[in-house]
Amino acid sequence: MNKKLSFRIRMYDKDDNQCPALIEAHSADQALTLVQGMPGNERFVAFGLVGEDGNCHKWKYRAGVPRRRPGGLGTFASTLQHARAVPPPAPRKAVEPPSGPVVISLAEMYEVVKKRALPQMSPAETFQVKDITKYIPEPYRANWLPTVWPAVMKRLINEGVLLKPGHFNYLRNPEWINRKLVEEEPAVAAAVAPNGHMNGHTNGHDVAPIAQPEAAPPPIMVRSEPEPEPTLTPDDKIDATLLLLRRLVVDDRAKKEKIRALGDRLLDVLGMLDTIRDDLDTLMKAEEAVPLKVDALLTSVRPPPPPPQAALAA
Repeated sequence: MNKKLSFRIRMYDKDDNQCPALIEAHSADQALTLVQGMPGNERFVAFGLVGEDGNCHKWKYRAGVPRRRPGGLGTFASTLQHARAVPPPAPRKAVEPPSGPVVISLAEMYEVVKKRALPQMSPAETFQVKDITKYIPEPYRANWLPTVWPAVMKRLINEGVLLKPGHFNYLRNPEWINRKLVEEEPAVAAAVAPNGHMNGHTNGHDVAPIAQPEAAPPPIMVRSEPEPEPTLTPDDKIDATLLLLRRLVVDDRAKKEKIRALGDRLLDVLGMLDTIRDDLDTLMKAEEAVPLKVDALLTSVRPPPPPPQAALAA
């Protein structure tokens, strides 16, 4: 039968208040489980197992409570490590610049072609890859190789900068012309090697570095001081309240006047409608009386009918 051991436990409530406890169990996990289930410990949410150095090295949390280690001195072992003096970091050895040739990246070549070569070409005429070479700046022209330009041209087509009407011909996208190609900052010139050549390439002749435009000075920002808030006396507040009430009364009167004017206009329109209706009735009655008058006129003009033959025989 295993012998029980004594374990020191620290119990913490939601406010990080600490309460020590001593319990006998066969293992550390059993000790934490027993102390958590003891009656009277319902208010404690975290239980830490104390080691020989006086710090908690193992934790058990009550279900439904966030797993957060309580704060305070002597709570966990890393506290002592943070309190110790940290030695300053050792100085790093200076990195020597590369002595060999520096190869330009595809991303930098893409920016050079898009922002410095294409804006110089006509957007209405087709061109080939060899036509771009003369517009590329001299430091980058040596890197415009058959192993570089296919990927750059493919990316320009995918980005919508170029169109490909033919197998070897390209055309600038009209929708891209109005975008910010020239207004963006120009690509940074390549690094100058110790021998005076750009990117370490000689090409059999010297290359003069390109003078970069001077950076514009930052705009001067003038901070305007906030206006002080006006201080109102009780009399000023009373006057402002009276003015507000008067404004509300005046606005109410103006609305009533507008409603009254609209009512008068509506009465005028109704009167005009009644007049028009009377005129229409008069015209319709006159039209209905015309056939009667015509019949009476025709009756008066016709000759009387001849007497019957029986009357003549008599």
